[in-house]
Amino acid sequence: MNLTTLILSISLTILVIYLFMVLIFSAFFMNNLLVWRSKKYTIPYGLEEGTQTRKALENPRIVYWVCENPQQKNPDDWVVLLHSFGRNSARMVERAAIYWKRRYSLVFVDSRSHGQSEYTITSQGFTYAEDAQRVIEAEGLDNPLIHGLSVGAIAGTIAASKVHVRALVAEALVNNYYDMVVDTITKANLPRFMFLWVAKLLFRLNLPFEENRPSRLLPLIKAPIFLIHGAEDDWFTVEKHFKPNFETIKDRNDVFTWVVPKSSHSQMAEHPDYFTELGKFLDFVEAFPPSITADRNLSSQKVQSTK
Repeated sequence: MNLTTLILSISLTILVIYLFMVLIFSAFFMNNLLVWRSKKYTIPYGLEEGTQTRKALENPRIVYWVCENPQQKNPDDWVVLLHSFGRNSARMVERAAIYWKRRYSLVFVDSRSHGQSEYTITSQGFTYAEDAQRVIEAEGLDNPLIHGLSVGAIAGTIAASKVHVRALVAEALVNNYYDMVVDTITKANLPRFMFLWVAKLLFRLNLPFEENRPSRLLPLIKAPIFLIHGAEDDWFTVEKHFKPNFETIKDRNDVFTWVVPKSSHSQMAEHPDYFTELGKFLDFVEAFPPSITADRNLSSQKVQSTK
């Protein structure tokens, strides 16, 4: 093999590897590629009491669990829990403990292409919001609290801007989708000059990126909001994501925030004060009848300053 042939062969190999990486990178933002993660997991709430039901909606098939709390006092005391990207509803089991203890009934929703739900062509925050809304409608939940993590927080924010909710808890919520993609390039240690064009190409697709930008939707949610973010989140940083989101709703009286010390992305529930801080927010929400938040009037109540 002469030198020219060797150079061409090496160049072609590098090109093929690069194009393969571009394909994987693009697919990563269009769907869940982590399909090997376990589909066998247990949602514990309501099992011993015999009040848990595993259900599914079709087209696409969305699997979800309805866990009715035998001690539930108020018919509006429901929480919809939305997991992070590449995970499943088991990711939200630990976070749900405080709600069950406080006599809420729970709904866990597996996003399409995740967990036990059907694998579809695409799966994003937009589609997860659609899945959540379908479940809320199917179960006749008029005023649920929504608690979402990462992509689940995106889905929860979108859903909460379109349906009546009692409150929204959003953990590790991004500010906008372009920065989300660019920050993922950085997190993966990929050269920007080789992959940034892919991000720009993705945003030329006919998808509702701007319409569903979280920092645009948050002011539309006229119910209490709790923004939680890891102080050491080096994927979606406090400066680029949490602060711009908070800036849009900082003048409201029903907004709580917590930048969790020493916490990275999605690890906030491991902090020893997690349930204490979440409990303070729930105390605030529960101080008002569900009918007030259903009418979306709570943000105007003069009750408590933002934390």
